[in-house]
Amino acid sequence: MGAPISIEQLYFSHIMGELFFSTGLNEFMDYLSRDNIHQLFSLHRQSLAAKTILTPEALLKAIRIDFEKILFALLEVRNKTCPQLLHDFFGSDTQAVLDILPALKERSIYHLGFEVNQPMDLILYSFDYWINKFNAHFSATQERLRAVKRQRFPASREFQRRVKAYVEILRIWIELDGQVQMLELFDIHHGAAVTLDRYEADGLRMQNARPQSLAETRTDYQGAVARLLAGDAIWHYAVYVDQPEEVARLHSHFQALSGRDSAYELPFSALVNNTHDGSLYTKIINRARNMELEFVTELALPAPAGTGVGVG
Repeated sequence: MGAPISIEQLYFSHIMGELFFSTGLNEFMDYLSRDNIHQLFSLHRQSLAAKTILTPEALLKAIRIDFEKILFALLEVRNKTCPQLLHDFFGSDTQAVLDILPALKERSIYHLGFEVNQPMDLILYSFDYWINKFNAHFSATQERLRAVKRQRFPASREFQRRVKAYVEILRIWIELDGQVQMLELFDIHHGAAVTLDRYEADGLRMQNARPQSLAETRTDYQGAVARLLAGDAIWHYAVYVDQPEEVARLHSHFQALSGRDSAYELPFSALVNNTHDGSLYTKIINRARNMELEFVTELALPAPAGTGVGVG
């Protein structure tokens, strides 16, 4: 076996397009098979049209965008800790970080959630192609990808009211080199998050970047994330909280914080209990940093009446 590839090499080889996302559109279509792309487009024409994906070429672009986002999210969850995430979100407000840390069950991020452009059925179909492509490039290293578990369910009523559309969620647990991370993918039944015909022309695609220094790497990383998530208004990080009571405490704390500081807002006025997956959560947004955090736990039983919890 060859030496394991470093996280830095992994990130910039893939997210920045050194390997399969630097291939031309025709080469990538050849990999998925031209006939296959046209068959997929024909079979899912109605659901693709609802997302303004109107040609096989646009479908191919949507697939590339979605899997760039999946890889970015996977590496973020793999490498960033909760204390780092809280520092990114709250900046110099150390008291806010200290108020939250005791409630957290783990130092690692629970998941990163984001919108995908493809309909969920196509994401499930194309995911194995992407896994195989990744593993083929790293067949000589110890870095291997494997999907170990999937869970598909409707979003809560509160979430769907927020985006004014029906939403399906796919949770997928991915093993990378022996470590398992979870991502949440949102299929929102509206137009694609990124205007696909502008994707390459406007430089949204991240390719041909070779940072020469640590400072350049940081700047390039921030710009890459901004381009990658352009048009996605509901992407967020999630951290796991040990007890439902702690989620309620944090929700009250965030209500007070947003009342004092206009940089913060809560997308939901009450705690949200999604009965489809048993989660209980609250969220807070930092407008200035364009970041959203979710604090979530799992309920063994439905939330009792009179607790101010929105059920859906």
